[in-house]
Amino acid sequence: MDLDHLVPDKGALLARHEFFRGVSGEVMRKLTAHARLIGYPVGATIFAKGDPGLGLLAVVSGVVRISVPAKGGREVVLRLVGAN
Repeated sequence: MDLDHLVPDKGALLARHEFFRGVSGEVMRKLTAHARLIGYPVGATIFAKGDPGLGLLAVVSGVVRISVPAKGGREVVLRLVGAN
């Protein structure tokens, strides 16, 4: 699925976040060169506790639910992360 239309300027998206405040233009260009857009179906698991790290993830559209399993098959929602 082509998602490039969602973020025409990946560098600008990264630069808006406080995590990247003060990062040089050269470093930002290198990060942007490695950035890729991936879409997930609604309800899909992006990663689970114990999975190896894949890098830094950003929510460009939609909402991501961060949760952990609880007793009795329930889940505890720790946070909802939206775009930006």
